[in-house]
Amino acid sequence: MTGLANRRQADADLQEMTAANAKAQTDFCVMQVDIDRFKTINDALGHAAGDFVLTTASAIFKDCAGPKSRCYRIGGDEFLIVWAGVYTTAQAEAMAERLIRLIKAPMDFKGHRCNVGASIGIALGRDTGFDAMQAAINADLALYQVKRSGRGTYSFFTEDLADLTAQTKALSDRLVQAIDQKKFQPFYQPQFDARTRVLRGVEVLCRWHEPDMGWISPGDFLEVADDLGLVGTIDDILFEKVAEDLETLAARGLSLPKVSFNVTADRLLRSGLAHDLSSRIGMHTTIALELLESMSLDNPPESVRWAIDELAAHGIEIEIDDFGSDRASLAGLMAINPQAMKIDRSIVIPIVESVRHLDLVKKIIDIGAALNVEVVAEGVETEEHALRLASLGCDVLQGYGLARPMPFADLIVHCEAYETGTREASRSIA
Repeated sequence: MTGLANRRQADADLQEMTAANAKAQTDFCVMQVDIDRFKTINDALGHAAGDFVLTTASAIFKDCAGPKSRCYRIGGDEFLIVWAGVYTTAQAEAMAERLIRLIKAPMDFKGHRCNVGASIGIALGRDTGFDAMQAAINADLALYQVKRSGRGTYSFFTEDLADLTAQTKALSDRLVQAIDQKKFQPFYQPQFDARTRVLRGVEVLCRWHEPDMGWISPGDFLEVADDLGLVGTIDDILFEKVAEDLETLAARGLSLPKVSFNVTADRLLRSGLAHDLSSRIGMHTTIALELLESMSLDNPPESVRWAIDELAAHGIEIEIDDFGSDRASLAGLMAINPQAMKIDRSIVIPIVESVRHLDLVKKIIDIGAALNVEVVAEGVETEEHALRLASLGCDVLQGYGLARPMPFADLIVHCEAYETGTREASRSIA
């Protein structure tokens, strides 16, 4: 499809290159390249769009590499480029920057703008004793570091990456074992009515416990889980345990007004998600899905609209997370028409000291009111935060100043305190 050689050819060429360099020791540069957000394009617009992105990227790689270098497609959205001849660090940096700039330019597919990017790991032959096979491995380790740090840039291999890789491998092994043993547990962070402080719902957060590491949060394992393709499996474990917890609450005569889950935009497109959630959890409470990334929400494709319509038909709400950050925009808010939006905590926390942040939060709350979208403020760290947000017209508050994420046993006590009206008891728990 792309006109590039495959992984088998790459391995053969790298072995041949290593053998030839045993005597000549001619320097070279190896780049491992991943297309960022390719899966999102593939899921949202279909395989034809994905193939278009791959062929366009391949043409860019071949044009940049020139006749003396070699390009390979070694996986779905993974490419390898071997630059022949003496290659300096500055030359490698310049070429990586050019590739990233060219791939980042929007690609038009049948009226849809495909916004992708490139992450690049780089290794030089002289740093491996001119072993091309090892250089490819080292470039892959550098690429992994780029993806962990945010994508869309490049990184050179360093010896420190070897240690990091060993740590990641150990975490991966533990993660797989945790999934097999269903160690993942839901923690619940309460959300409160800004005016009355009545419990409005909870956000479900995932944790897993290791005796020597304590509770491990998604920030520590989510990227590894994503690389292994295990995020959906973890979600299923979490959904199952939340359903069990809600049944336990119901048996005690207790309930939660709403339960919110964090999901990635591509997860939103999973077949059967609406039915699974509504049948497991929907009988006990209102379900909301918080979108963790903007994806193509500024101009959502039909597949996303259909997914949201299906969720709505099952009574499941959509919330835009981190509004005000660079991941969630006003255009996305207008296009998706969610039931709620969360103001990013980085904007909320400074409002007690910054007039500019206070004014910005007020404007966001006004936008929510104009669009009939409920506004949730994260990062409520103090009573002053809570009072100011309530005075601005914010609807719902969430933050450590009101209640920290808690295991289910503590949530039971929290719910019982509110059910009986013992407000002071509930505050002591928070």
